[in-house]
Amino acid sequence: MEPPVPLEAFYLFRGVPASEVAALQAVAQRKNYATGDMIFDEGDRAEAMYVVERGVVEIVSSRGDTVVATIRAGEPFGEVAFFDAGTRSASARAAEATQLVTFPYAAMREVLLARPTLAAAVYLNACLFMARRLRQTSSDYSWLSAYARS
Repeated sequence: MEPPVPLEAFYLFRGVPASEVAALQAVAQRKNYATGDMIFDEGDRAEAMYVVERGVVEIVSSRGDTVVATIRAGEPFGEVAFFDAGTRSASARAAEATQLVTFPYAAMREVLLARPTLAAAVYLNACLFMARRLRQTSSDYSWLSAYARS
């Protein structure tokens, strides 16, 4: 079995001071999923965010089982509900044998409230990541809109 990937390697935790990594490690849980396993379903109460350590996760819309995103090693998902305490807007399933690092929201909030330097780094990285996703979504929408008009 391969050793775990260090948390600092994940986009969400880049720039986190080494002294703070232990606090993240304490709340992180590693979970394995076989090909086709559901990680969560659309409409579920959101209780954790995830980072793909190994494998591939598909984010699937319930309408027609359409894959709306593919999440690969090093990428987070499920983080939006961390900020708005919502329910899952889509389902997530393992596209192959997958190992996830899971961060329960309640434990994550506790750690971030106690460590402002860590919180600042995580929130900045989350904002940058979501901004990148929003730009990509806007670009995709523009392309589809232009295609529909032609």
